[in-house]
Amino acid sequence: GFGRILLCVAAEKRSGKHPRKKSRPKVNSLPTFLINHCIIKHMKNNIILLILLSANLYLFSKNFKENTINIEEAYNLIRSEKHLVIIDVRTAGEYNEGFIRNSINIDFHKDDFSENIGKLDRHQKYLVYCRSGNRSEKALEIFKKLGFSDFRHMAGGITDWKKYGFPVYTPRDNPSEKK
Repeated sequence: GFGRILLCVAAEKRSGKHPRKKSRPKVNSLPTFLINHCIIKHMKNNIILLILLSANLYLFSKNFKENTINIEEAYNLIRSEKHLVIIDVRTAGEYNEGFIRNSINIDFHKDDFSENIGKLDRHQKYLVYCRSGNRSEKALEIFKKLGFSDFRHMAGGITDWKKYGFPVYTPRDNPSEKK
């Protein structure tokens, strides 16, 4: 910011350095030159930092976008993958109100969430969902940290699943429920 520019100007004024010019400039132009030089110098640093930050955010979001599927893709995945493990990361109360058939409930907000995920087979294929997609998206980072390679999160969660008219079950409806 402006404070860094003033420190830069003060330091260069004390050192007597004057970049880009071999002869000493006129006295009245030195402060203006130093201020401009420091602004440009710090702008370059900030631009480089901004580019690096943008690239990092792009790669981070791209990674999670690759693991995000919409409701129709999730439905087709469930129908086509016989060994798919479906994980509902909502609370037990939310889960009991309605869930995707054969899903496993592992509450994202419980302290042992990472530990429970860590007990799962890392070579299986997983579909993770919640109410709206927020918790399941956050769960992706945990799956990644624990070394899982084949996992997806359903954007829109069970809320959008219901909007599409896909089936939702309760513990009474699903005798093969895994909890």
